[in-house]
Amino acid sequence: MDKIDFALPAGLNPEDILLNYTSPYGNTSIAFGDLDSWFRNELATAAVFGARISVSAMTIVVSWIVSKNRRAPIFIVNQLALLSISIHSGLYLRFLNGVYGSIAFNFSLYDYTNHDATVTSVVTNTFQILVIGFIEASLVLQTYTIFRSPNRMMQVFGIAATVMACLLGLITTGLYFATAVYSNINLTSTSLVATPSWVGAVPLAVFTASFVIVSLMLNVKLFIAIRTRRYLGLKQFDIFHILFIMSSQTMVIPTAIIIASFCTNGKVTYNYLSAIGTLLVATSLPLTTMWANSSIKETTPCSSADTVLYKPMSNSSKSLYMSASRTIVGDKSPGEKPDLSTGDDDDYKNSSWWIEANLEAAENGYGEGEDNDDFLRKITTTRGTNA
Repeated sequence: MDKIDFALPAGLNPEDILLNYTSPYGNTSIAFGDLDSWFRNELATAAVFGARISVSAMTIVVSWIVSKNRRAPIFIVNQLALLSISIHSGLYLRFLNGVYGSIAFNFSLYDYTNHDATVTSVVTNTFQILVIGFIEASLVLQTYTIFRSPNRMMQVFGIAATVMACLLGLITTGLYFATAVYSNINLTSTSLVATPSWVGAVPLAVFTASFVIVSLMLNVKLFIAIRTRRYLGLKQFDIFHILFIMSSQTMVIPTAIIIASFCTNGKVTYNYLSAIGTLLVATSLPLTTMWANSSIKETTPCSSADTVLYKPMSNSSKSLYMSASRTIVGDKSPGEKPDLSTGDDDDYKNSSWWIEANLEAAENGYGEGEDNDDFLRKITTTRGTNA
């Protein structure tokens, strides 16, 4: 028997070696490099969707441990979004390990259906709609919460921003619903149904635009709040800075990843890059809430004057406004009602009640023409009684 030479010939790339097999079109050839590329994509996609399960599950557990108000709508919606991502990712892994994710189905070129694989695909597409819907609902709730204000002008802006977020959420969810319908029809139909060209990329593009626009609106509102607090002399790092940072990263990082997926559309990295971007958006929402809640170390209610735009003030109101910004809380506990019966001015001036009374007087222009101390003592007494 002749000896077989297993040495690779010079200049031959093993990935260019052709594999010949029979398909509906007759003799068909495919390069080993194409199989390697497809297999690497499957491994990367499986790794990403496995990581989505781990990250979302861990975030759910941490949220339940850290959060104290588990009945809040924003908490419930965020938990549903994370749970939907976990279930969707598990179903997608089942899809990859099923008939429709096999080499035989993808390369034999034969058109055949499998009942179990079809059911898995339909349910997976359904949970994708739920993922997008819950994320959009969370964005709407955050918009409503951050723009909520007693100031009439900010109320108008808040209604407009909330309506805008609702419209973007409905459009995005509707596009994903239409995509799932076309996909499910093709999966269950005996004949191929023509799918519009926009089905592939438009829903993801609109989803990206929706959370970018909402994040931008939130950033503008938070920037105004931070500037207002700096004008009041409140320069410490607080909840508004946290919300601004998280809203900015929600707008920038997932967007950059999803844009990168568009740049590789049609290549192996498209599927899992878009999945990473969606995961980052979904996890950023509850993480924002957890970080913000952890920064709140006292129960004193924040004055609305810290977060709203102000009407023009007279000189006497401005003097109250500026004195409030420079008042230092003394020995009283945050939110503790000062003892006014003793007549000790330092007792109530060195309390958070005095600061909030100053802010209220400055914002509303109350007490013009009255002695500042007498008027603010009256407001402080009223606020203490109502509390």
